[in-house]
Amino acid sequence: MMVPAVADDITQKLGKGAYAVVFKAIDKKTKETVALKKIFDAFQNATDAQRTFREIMYLQALATPKQHPNIIRLRNFLKAENDKDIVRNSGTPPQPTAPPLSS
Repeated sequence: MMVPAVADDITQKLGKGAYAVVFKAIDKKTKETVALKKIFDAFQNATDAQRTFREIMYLQALATPKQHPNIIRLRNFLKAENDKDIVRNSGTPPQPTAPPLSS
């Protein structure tokens, strides 16, 4: 697996799911801790492309000047060098401020 080629220093792999891997990184300019999410084959088929697009649109819609502390802020996204993957660069992962709601 190739590590994303972005302007960040990747410090560790945080996890891997069915369609993406998440890395912890340090932004070289701001020295801020960020999360990088590499989505595999984001455009392989219509379903994957739609899922990726929807995730990006939701994160953009949730971005507000007064960001909720439990929602990660989308900083940037780019198409990977292989023309198949997307790398999503997000701000500091949220720290839970309250216990999860029970159903």
